[in-house]
Amino acid sequence: MLTLEPPPSPCAQKWLAFLEDIRPDDDILISPVVTLVNGLRACPDGLSVLLGAAAQYARGPHANDERLATVVEALRDWGSDADRIVPVLVDLLDHTAVRVYAADALGKIGPAASAAVPALRRAAVAPDGMLAARALWALHAIDTARAVRYVRLLIRRAKDRPPHDTASQLAAVNALGILGAWPDRVVPVLATHLARHDVRSDRIYAVLHALEPFGPDAAPAVPVLLALLQRCEAAEAYPFSSVARALGRVGQGAEAAVPALIEAVTEADAFTEAEKRTEAAIWALGKIGDPAALPVLMKTIRQRQKRRAPYDFVFPMAILALGDLGIGSREVVAVLLDELGDRRNGRARWQAAEALGKLTPLGQATLDALIAALDDADPNVQCAAALALQQHGAAAALPALRRLAHGARDAHVRECMAEAVAAMEIKQRGPYR
Repeated sequence: MLTLEPPPSPCAQKWLAFLEDIRPDDDILISPVVTLVNGLRACPDGLSVLLGAAAQYARGPHANDERLATVVEALRDWGSDADRIVPVLVDLLDHTAVRVYAADALGKIGPAASAAVPALRRAAVAPDGMLAARALWALHAIDTARAVRYVRLLIRRAKDRPPHDTASQLAAVNALGILGAWPDRVVPVLATHLARHDVRSDRIYAVLHALEPFGPDAAPAVPVLLALLQRCEAAEAYPFSSVARALGRVGQGAEAAVPALIEAVTEADAFTEAEKRTEAAIWALGKIGDPAALPVLMKTIRQRQKRRAPYDFVFPMAILALGDLGIGSREVVAVLLDELGDRRNGRARWQAAEALGKLTPLGQATLDALIAALDDADPNVQCAAALALQQHGAAAALPALRRLAHGARDAHVRECMAEAVAAMEIKQRGPYR
């Protein structure tokens, strides 16, 4: 146990013991850092204990890199007292084991960490490429007046080619993705990295992840993404799915990929590589929204309606994709209403309700079915139906929504209903009346 001066309060002592019991491989649902921060905030000396622990875990007989990293994350999430936290994090920029964490924490603090700018500028030219990239990201968040300059420096690092450090390039790529800004300058650089690596390379996934925040602005990368998609072997679900989802996030700008995605849709069995490819292709087709995908989606739904396999993840995905296409034809609406009324598949009912919320116009049959679904046995279906009715502004549903907002057994359902009622009432009367 650490020996701190002055001695911690009983409250802080308990959470210090919790900190020392954290193991990196703990299998828990809530991050121990969140638990630690919430606990120490309730103690009068909570921050002082964290800062004291950082000093002892950094150097001396109690030095412990894993616990120090946890403390740095806790300082990042503390949310106040930057004047006390920033000097400690600046000092840790020189600590080999946690300096990247420290730069990240300073960036999360933002402009309140302005005192760290000189140290971060030094870190931005460090030989350690990961530290340099994260320091530039932090400077972008803190020194906003020079934000463009830091983006240019990150782009320059990302453009470096071998024999320079590949890890340094990927660290810069990752930082550019986190920023999600300046797409006209950043996306071409990311596309170059995609073209440079094999589709099976782990580096590809880092670049695909960096593309995510750009959404439709990533359209210039579509030709490279399509080439990657076509190089995926039939038995390789993971690289195909990753590239397909990147194309889906682009949306309409990825229409060139529609024929290849349609070709990937097969009548696959559950828990197979082909099923994973099919599910990813259908998701992407829905997000791209090209009407050319409608026939294959309808065919897939009809095939799987006949089979009714117990573990079918493609079927509800195809139902949802119909809504994403936004084609409210009689045939489409009829299929969705059939699924909304089918008691055998809760997930398909949920996706059908969600899809119906995206189709216009709202017919009487659809309105009646969605109101009836408000009393479904599955809370997910109830909430999806409420959202669909809210999206359509269906005033006829307000009595049922109000009844469930007060009387539903499930607290989550009551919350969904109340939110729908509030949104519809504001829409009816206007926000300022």
